Amino acid sequence: MNQAYYNNTSIGSTKKKSKKLTIVLSIVGIIALGIATLLVLFGISENKEKVWAGGQIQIMGKNIQLPCDVNTFESTLNTKIKSDDIYDGIVELNTTTGSKLMFKVDIENNVVTGIMMDIYHSDADEYDRIMPANERNIASKVVFPGNVTSNTNIEDVKNIYKTTPLNIYYNYFSETIEEMDDEHDGLISSSYGYHDDEWQIKVHTEKNIRTNVEEITEIDYWYLGE
Repeated sequence: MNQAYYNNTSIGSTKKKSKKLTIVLSIVGIIALGIATLLVLFGISENKEKVWAGGQIQIMGKNIQLPCDVNTFESTLNTKIKSDDIYDGIVELNTTTGSKLMFKVDIENNVVTGIMMDIYHSDADEYDRIMPANERNIASKVVFPGNVTSNTNIEDVKNIYKTTPLNIYYNYFSETIEEMDDEHDGLISSSYGYHDDEWQIKVHTEKNIRTNVEEITEIDYWYLGE
């Protein structure tokens, strides 16, 4: 073979190697850029205030900082926590309308670490009953971080509690609990949860499949500890 052939072969091989190197470097560059972007976004998300992680709640207009000792909790609300076989305690507060505001509390080592506002429908099991659905306005007297109550629109809740641009503290679960037929509207139960190492808040909803209306049925707010 002549010298030109070898020269062309060498040039072709060099071009192929150069092309492969360019592709590899491009891929590496894209991956590096992606990692850098994620780190930046993660950092932005980390630095955004976690509204739900402050521990401040308001009950019947009284401000409470969780966690707090039982005596402080009871004296602030001028009430006594009732013991319960299933839960750590039930709180009942009289309102100006003659109704009762009722919610559950979690107690550890004589410290109130969390509360649960649970709104039930008339056909709910006795185990689940705390606040009846027709007392939703009374239930809204428990105000969670970000001024979230049982009356807050769930889309507003997600905007208030989310971290951006990566919602790294968020988890979601949903299931159909009642199929729609001629007699039933159909219900979808969903849970929107946010937590870090110290705090957790979960907002539970029920969505009417027929009307597409989604309402908050329960809010759980807990101090998980350091």
